[in-house]
Amino acid sequence: MFNSGIFWGIFIIAFGVVMIIKHLFSLDIPVVKIMFGVFLILLGFSVLFARPKFMIHSDDHTVVFSNKGLTFHENEDEYVSVFSNAELDMTSIDKVIDETIEINSVFSEMTVLLNKETKVNLRSDAVFGSVTKPDAEIVKEVPDSVETTIPTINIKATAVFGKITFVRK
Repeated sequence: MFNSGIFWGIFIIAFGVVMIIKHLFSLDIPVVKIMFGVFLILLGFSVLFARPKFMIHSDDHTVVFSNKGLTFHENEDEYVSVFSNAELDMTSIDKVIDETIEINSVFSEMTVLLNKETKVNLRSDAVFGSVTKPDAEIVKEVPDSVETTIPTINIKATAVFGKITFVRK
């Protein structure tokens, strides 16, 4: 509605009607205040019923104002969920990943699915939120001096007014 022209069409028509009424009947009415109120009301209806496109952003690694499943890609190093409910599937990791993968949840709930065999080095921060770590007994501890083929991933998880939960599959 906001992007389609209906929003602006109704707003301009309402503005014109208020201007005609003001001049036709010589009324002393606050046109700017009335139009600001009409603008807020129309914007509210637009958000409730039409989900304006400027508020929805979703791609392979970011979810905003929607619910979506994300899949891990080796070329992506950050996954973000804002005002959403997202599930990040990282079960396909079958080798050591050198880069740190950042997972951020802002006013959202994100579930991260991990393979049972994957070793996870997790650093987490939470501000008025929570990060639930994967089961510690499943994580395989291997000395750094030993070369290994165990799939390993480094994750930095940040939850701000949100929740990130790691689940083994």
